[in-house]
Amino acid sequence: MIEPNSDNLHASGGRSVAAANISGVASTGDGAIIVSQQMFGISYSDARNIAMDVFKDNFERLKGDAIGLAQERAEKVTDEFLRKLHEMYPEAVKNFSQPGLQRSLYRVQEAAACSEERDLDEVLVNVLVERSKEEKASLKRVILDESLQTIPKLTAPQINSLSLIFSLRYTRIVAPPIESAAATLALSMTRYGAALGPIASSEMALQHLAYAGCLSISINQLRLGRSLAQNYPGVFSRRFDRNSIGPEIAAAFKEDPNDSALLYCPISDEESLSAYLDNMNMADQKEPIKNALHSNLLSDSEVEAKMIELQPTLQETFSLWNDSSLKHSELTSVGTAIGYTNLRLKTGFAAPLDIWISES
Repeated sequence: MIEPNSDNLHASGGRSVAAANISGVASTGDGAIIVSQQMFGISYSDARNIAMDVFKDNFERLKGDAIGLAQERAEKVTDEFLRKLHEMYPEAVKNFSQPGLQRSLYRVQEAAACSEERDLDEVLVNVLVERSKEEKASLKRVILDESLQTIPKLTAPQINSLSLIFSLRYTRIVAPPIESAAATLALSMTRYGAALGPIASSEMALQHLAYAGCLSISINQLRLGRSLAQNYPGVFSRRFDRNSIGPEIAAAFKEDPNDSALLYCPISDEESLSAYLDNMNMADQKEPIKNALHSNLLSDSEVEAKMIELQPTLQETFSLWNDSSLKHSELTSVGTAIGYTNLRLKTGFAAPLDIWISES
């Protein structure tokens, strides 16, 4: 897992941003969305007015107190979206000239108006902010638009499940020092689990996530101990007998401080192995050393026992993962976008989404 970073990206704002004419889209009565028409000079106040006009023109007429509650929720989510947009990407307000963005905002307003789960509003807002900076048609924009339609179909614990899968299968800590790597990993997993909250792991919940296009459930399984060992072979490999290491790679190993007959390679993962060997002018020996580490890994249960010894509360995480279909679950692009956004929202996870969602 990449360690969370709580620093927010701030940008000075408060200025109006010129934008192209916004073409009106007439309502045909068959679900087409009416897009407000404005000329140039869209400010944040203008954007809010446009957003609320779009909502009022498109949202079906409710009766009694329901319409007031729906409008109150829509206004709240709109204000939160514009606040975050102003804070993170102030220049993106000009993209309100895109009918597609107005449609996406309307979908968020509609979802917020009808939902009782305010936690989902935050996820929707954060996905929409990321979507707002996408000026040109791209795969990422398609994925984010699809995510905005999918989130209202999920519960908060299901979204937490996507974040858990994302964090445990698709991220890692970048080269933690070998001496403290296991403890760092255990602490990071504990913090992430506490931040996420309830996890949906029942067969029905995961089948619904598959139905919604967020994940696939494979016949293959990846136990959590195996995932950790594969990602951090230097941390979870056994010590080597001195006589088992060939002379061509021996210089890359160090003596175990507790037993001079044993050796270990002082790296945590393959990325740090590459840098380590480059510094030793031994880059040509990466494959033999990598193969040696992977052939000498601890068993899944040994890895899990080591982590639980460091952080006893991880017992629940390992059991949750290994005793359910979470270990069979692989995220789709939409599941990745939603899981990433929720993880960032709850932990301060700072890596850019483009690392996982890219056309290159």
